[in-house]
Amino acid sequence: MRDDPRGPAGAVPGVLRSGTGVLHEAETVWIAMLDGWAAQQFARNLSPGTVEARRATVLRFRQFAGSSGSRV
Repeated sequence: MRDDPRGPAGAVPGVLRSGTGVLHEAETVWIAMLDGWAAQQFARNLSPGTVEARRATVLRFRQFAGSSGSRV
């Protein structure tokens, strides 16, 4: 098994690029976190329906908790 230079699926260096400016930092990190989490779940061979259901649950909790930021 060869090592991927980007690290495991969903690792921060593979999702957020260094050396670039971010306009909405908190929202960008939130989206990258969700995308990385989805990548990790797909790497575990979970179905798209399972991944989307989990993502929807997290988004509903964020809305319920009143966190700032737009809905993804």
